[in-house]
Amino acid sequence: MSTETDNSIFLERVAAFLNGCPDAFDSETVAQTARDCGMDAHEAYLLLLAGAMDLYGNRTFSERYLRPCVRRLDPAAYRENAYQKTIRFPAVRAGDWTMRMQQYKPYELFVCGDMEKTFDGRVLPQLGYFTEPFAYPAVLQGGREWMTVTPNEIETMRRPISQAHGNVCAYGLGLGYFAFCACEKPAVRSVTVVERDADAIRLFERYLLPQFPQRQKIRVIHADALEYARELHAHDFVFADLWHDVSDGLPLWERLQALERPGTAYAYWIEDTMRLYL
Repeated sequence: MSTETDNSIFLERVAAFLNGCPDAFDSETVAQTARDCGMDAHEAYLLLLAGAMDLYGNRTFSERYLRPCVRRLDPAAYRENAYQKTIRFPAVRAGDWTMRMQQYKPYELFVCGDMEKTFDGRVLPQLGYFTEPFAYPAVLQGGREWMTVTPNEIETMRRPISQAHGNVCAYGLGLGYFAFCACEKPAVRSVTVVERDADAIRLFERYLLPQFPQRQKIRVIHADALEYARELHAHDFVFADLWHDVSDGLPLWERLQALERPGTAYAYWIEDTMRLYL
């Protein structure tokens, strides 16, 4: 089979596992497998994942794909994040939105970073897990997670945050993670956030924004990002985060790119991943 075919097979298996049973293995199952097979816990977890994804016995997929994708993560590295340490999240509702804390279970697999393409053409999703429970803030719309601050958001926003400068605009409010980090930078004078959902704005302005140390730099505008982008605005840097994943992100990303203006720097959430689907 070609590398392109292998990529498709592997990504389909990973997606099926993440969407169906990402918490299929608990600590006891991993520990028992490690004892039975005479290996450490991480190797036992990889073995269990290979079986669940129907990759067991296929060395190509297990060694060339699964092993380089999956990392055991240190929860302290994310709990010490400035946003996580500063902001407290009450369990509240506004319209169709519910704000609350969610939790990854030990050994629950999740995406943590943009996909990467290797020199030999393999496309590797970046996956992680913790060996202990890990709580993260989320806003659910109609019961579906829409806005979160997980390790994936933290990892995939590092580069846009590092690039932010001057008068910044963010398309999409979320839980204000990008706005929080950007306005903490001395190089950032202001952050204008464009959000079309009034309930999301109400939740943010009532419960989260008052906790931001640099909240005076932030202005939230109730508007549609695409309509706002068509107007003439003086921004030095624009960051767009309006999508849940690649499936709904690609068409929006392409429409926003067509509205880019000379003299402004642009960045898009999970752009590296979306480029691999072009």
